[in-house]
This record gives sequence, C-alpha cells and structure tokens, in this order.
Amino acid sequence: MLDRTDRPRGARERQIEFPPEQSHHRLVTPVMLIASIVCTIIVIIIVSTDKNGPFIGPW
Repeated sequence: MLDRTDRPRGARERQIEFPPEQSHHRLVTPVMLIASIVCTIIVIIIVSTDKNGPFIGPW
C-alpha cells in the first residue's frame, strides 16, 4: 500500500488537468479510406505495367 507519511502535513495533491477531448470529424475516415484505395490501385498499376512485363508474374 501507499504510505502517505512522506508528504508534509497539510500539503495538497496537485490536480492534473487534461486538455478537452477533440471531436472526431466525420470526413476523416472516408477520405483516408479513399486515399488508401487510390494509392493501392496506383501501386498495382505501376507493378503490373513494367516494360519487361508484369513484375508479379508466374512463380
């Protein structure tokens, strides 16, 4: 258990004040989902249209 004898008599504990919680913006999730899908499609197009044929081919 915590021993409270190490504090001077009459000393008060300091209260930690946290900043208010930020509200979630409703467009963040759809925009980030669309951005990740677009990036994935771009990478797939780049990988599949290499000048020597597709990078990912028959193994």
